[in-house]
Amino acid sequence: MRIIHQTLWLFFGLSSFASPLLLAAETQQMMKPEYAFISAAKDNLLAAKAILNRVCSAIKPSPQHLPNGCHTVETCRDFNCINTHLLDLRQRVKTVKPIPKQINLLLQLGRFIRLTSVHFQVANQPERRYQAYQVLKQALNLAQQHTYLQGKSQALGYLAQLYKDEKRYDEALTLTRQAAFFAQQHDANEDDAPELLYRWQWQVGQILEKQGKKSEALLAYHQAVETLWSIRLALSRIYRAYHSSFREQVGPLFFDFIALLLEQASLPLTERRKVCHFQAHPAKASQYPCLKAAQNTLEKLKAAELFDYYQKECLIKDQIELSAIELEKQTAVLYPILFEDKLELLLHHQDKIIRRTVYNTNRNKLGEQVAQFRKFIEQETFWLNHFLEPAQTLYRWLISPIQDELAIMKIDTLIFVPDGILRTMPLAALHDGENYLINHYKIAVVPGLTLTTTVSQKKPNHNQMLLAGLDLTEKQSVRGYALQPLNSTAEINEIKQRIQGRYQSTTLLNEQFTQSGLKDQLTQKTAALHISSHAVFDAEVKNTFILTKEGPLPLEQFGDIFNRRTESPLNLITLSACQTALGDDRAALGLGGIAFRAGVQSAIATLWQVESSFMKDFMPLFYQKISHGSTKAQALQETQQQMMTNPQFRRYKYDHPYFWASVILIGDWGRI
Repeated sequence: MRIIHQTLWLFFGLSSFASPLLLAAETQQMMKPEYAFISAAKDNLLAAKAILNRVCSAIKPSPQHLPNGCHTVETCRDFNCINTHLLDLRQRVKTVKPIPKQINLLLQLGRFIRLTSVHFQVANQPERRYQAYQVLKQALNLAQQHTYLQGKSQALGYLAQLYKDEKRYDEALTLTRQAAFFAQQHDANEDDAPELLYRWQWQVGQILEKQGKKSEALLAYHQAVETLWSIRLALSRIYRAYHSSFREQVGPLFFDFIALLLEQASLPLTERRKVCHFQAHPAKASQYPCLKAAQNTLEKLKAAELFDYYQKECLIKDQIELSAIELEKQTAVLYPILFEDKLELLLHHQDKIIRRTVYNTNRNKLGEQVAQFRKFIEQETFWLNHFLEPAQTLYRWLISPIQDELAIMKIDTLIFVPDGILRTMPLAALHDGENYLINHYKIAVVPGLTLTTTVSQKKPNHNQMLLAGLDLTEKQSVRGYALQPLNSTAEINEIKQRIQGRYQSTTLLNEQFTQSGLKDQLTQKTAALHISSHAVFDAEVKNTFILTKEGPLPLEQFGDIFNRRTESPLNLITLSACQTALGDDRAALGLGGIAFRAGVQSAIATLWQVESSFMKDFMPLFYQKISHGSTKAQALQETQQQMMTNPQFRRYKYDHPYFWASVILIGDWGRI
């Protein structure tokens, strides 16, 4: 797929809330001290890009939220200073060659003039919008004269935003549809991916929704999602190259679509089936067409995020169709959907989907409570129990609204599909005021239901386990991460004793625990792989690793080890000494997708480091229950409960969730 350099200008800011992508390398050169006085620069093209960067930084004052290509610089923050830069830019643009670059600069100038009316109250909004209109109209005329379809499409789309600001929706809609038409023509002629098209389809949906044409808006959003889905590979790589969040850039489209689907879910069934017809199956019409469409859209977003993290196209190809998944009668799947003004809960049980809306919380409030909950569990003194307050608050928001339905359906297994910051949360330790959630339900976490091998699928009856580990006798710092001492030999020896009679085991300890050793010992008959060594999950997959005798083994290379298993996937991989950074939901995304990335049906992992002495007691007990025929979810639940109730473990404070709640089950929750 050919990506032209100029198209990098258009990935960001085509909606009213975003800012533009600049050509970062050239702009960064302009930020060096010798270019401190932009007015002295003789190259108008480079000077113009430097000015755009300064304006970009000023409009987005928070450094951590700077758009891609926008570098933190010593720059002005007030409207008058920014306006001076824009006036300078307007003069310099006139002499820029070649013409396509001049058009691109005019497009960015017009957009920035418009954005000043949005970000600064002192700006004369009608006057600023008219100035933006003049600049964009100039860009449009030049694009028409030089048959520059990409520029023509952008100019029309940006002009449409001005009309949208004025609430002149009919004209905005006409211009946006014209922009989409020329985006399609551009893509057909230039053989580029339709980067502009999905943005204009999205904008069409937004305008139609403002006009109250909800059914047409849904169709436009659906088209935008489908177009984006077809180019996710190119978009993800470009966002990554410019250090942008794929989720921040494309997530709002998915959430606009989902929000409107949920709104339409309250219509009578006949009307719901009409407006959400693009997801219904004629042979088996759903009673919940809009909720099913919302669930399908969520699953696409989950898959896209996981692909963005691991950068493996095969992950998407391995995704299962929702219609092919059959859940057991006592199993339900919970999707929390975090909006800026509310929390939506979708509970999937067999052919039913139940929706509950929680208005007294939102994305920010949930994030604050989860961060506090995790911090108190992970860091506080055991007897203080400050974690209980956020644990109970989160229970009220996430579980209480669906508690009656769970009881009516006699649910005993709850599958959680977390989003954002919820990926970092130890779900088992949520508290209803009397009991932990793990005392009510067996629990598993999945990156997406369609990204999981479910319990209904047949599994081979293999009886071999590979037990690997690396002892650390003292604290070590590896790639900036503090790693605690680890007695892997004791943990693995205890596991071997507990599984005797049911599983044959092979060990790879210390010097034997190498990449080649794993490759050699992982056979087609291996049912489970247990690794007692440090594993660090970072926001970037390139910084994620498992510690072997040879040093850090990158997660990418680790995952590739499993590609040779052609007969059947490994059923379980356990990483008993994992850690993710506090509050880092992207690192937790990587942890949540480890099973899927490795082609393994499920994983047991820890959210944070716990003492090796605890894992020496916990993991052998878990495997003993597995060897007696328990499902993985049941074995984990019973082991966690024993940590809380058995006096032998309570004397070591193992009843505190700092220990047992760190262990989570990811993926398939059935038997090995």
